[in-house]
Amino acid sequence: MPLLVNCVSCDELFDECGGSMSRGRHYAPFCSRYCRIFHREGYQLGQYPHFERKCDWCGAAFQLTRGKYEGSQRVCSLKCSREARAKRNNKAHRVLQTMKILARPVSAHEIAYELSKIPCNGWRNTLGSQSVANVLKLLNARGAIKILTGKNKQAYTYKLRDPNAPFKQYGKPA
Repeated sequence: MPLLVNCVSCDELFDECGGSMSRGRHYAPFCSRYCRIFHREGYQLGQYPHFERKCDWCGAAFQLTRGKYEGSQRVCSLKCSREARAKRNNKAHRVLQTMKILARPVSAHEIAYELSKIPCNGWRNTLGSQSVANVLKLLNARGAIKILTGKNKQAYTYKLRDPNAPFKQYGKPA
């Protein structure tokens, strides 16, 4: 059941729990990445600048613009989007992207929960916390993340080594 709420920045409705009406799934209480940046940088309604951002996949610069479909853009082009979502890179890319969006140390369970909000080809994402933990082990071996431990040895948390590094270098070799 969708939970429709108004965006703090632009006052448009979005589904806070994810689903077909959701644009910003991970950006609540904002409907998109654009609205979160817009609000945090102190712009007023009526001013709609373009924000210069770097592609999560290749690192190239692109313009983040206001819009229903472009507001949460994280890659520079359709080519990068297809490479990132290709079968060989899909899981690692989704895990890295979720860690970058949350921007704090997270557990495999938290990542799996965030990923469960995203519809995947009309179906819910089936990447569970154990699968996420396995992907995180690979990403640690490739140098993408650091493994941190909590108070007990069972509760591992993970953090990106370099949040600004392009994810392409951590994908599977061709």
